Amino acid sequence: GFLTGGFAGIVQGVPNGFTYAVACSVQPMILGTAFSFCRTTIVRESTLRNGDLNPNDLIKASAIAGGVSAALVGLVTRGRSHVIPGGIAFSMFAAGGQYFYNGWTAPRPLDDTAKKGFWKRMTENKWSPVKLLNDEEHANLLREKLLNVEVEIALIDDKIAALKAQE
Repeated sequence: GFLTGGFAGIVQGVPNGFTYAVACSVQPMILGTAFSFCRTTIVRESTLRNGDLNPNDLIKASAIAGGVSAALVGLVTRGRSHVIPGGIAFSMFAAGGQYFYNGWTAPRPLDDTAKKGFWKRMTENKWSPVKLLNDEEHANLLREKLLNVEVEIALIDDKIAALKAQE
């Protein structure tokens, strides 16, 4: 926040850039502290009254905390005209953030048709040059290769014997 505020102060040509940078770093700290306090209080009180909260309750708690904290910080730092827009905007930001967090941390159901890995999908395609072999197919492939090598060795031995016979 301090570096961003300092850069913004320089770009805007503010006479006292240090003060502007400090203000730009203190304001998010106050907003985050107020949000955290409000949300923790709402969640704790709701949990004491109703037991465990579902994800929708957490979204509501975050939206309320975002709106209240932004309205209060906007009133103190920016003035009366910033209370309603700040409250609405941060209420939506907090609710959206909680919604995405809930989706990200939700337990995934374990189903039998779990996603296959990349290489598993690639080997199942008919056009793929790569094929997944079971143990028996792999053993047969190795036997064929060993037989080819033994045939080549026998041919080379025959050529060596023919060269020795010519000498």
